[in-house]
Amino acid sequence: MVDVVKFTDAGATAVWAAIDTGDVYKYVGVGTGGERGADETHTSLATEVDTPRTVGVLSASSQVLTVVQTWTCGATPRLIDEAGIFSASTGGTMLCEATFTEISVVQNDTIQFTFNLTLNQAA
Repeated sequence: MVDVVKFTDAGATAVWAAIDTGDVYKYVGVGTGGERGADETHTSLATEVDTPRTVGVLSASSQVLTVVQTWTCGATPRLIDEAGIFSASTGGTMLCEATFTEISVVQNDTIQFTFNLTLNQAA
């Protein structure tokens, strides 16, 4: 269960430009530094693991962008507690981040992340 999801300042500005140009935010990163909490000023996850990021499945309807991605744990056991959507497999702009209660995973365990983002453009 996700506790907090916040658009970053850079992500909120960039999402409309991305929609206008046909570029989309589709890369999902995961990490272990969620105890710092989600914040709109963040530009990256606190402690991202298993890079490069993988591509999520995108869908959109009305003003809702949905990104679904299943992440598989590599060889190192992890306590995953943060995830974010990015514009690139490495680097790029972080659109939003989510923090949640730690999920303990070992090699080949999976977590499915579903982001349902309501996009309301400011006037």
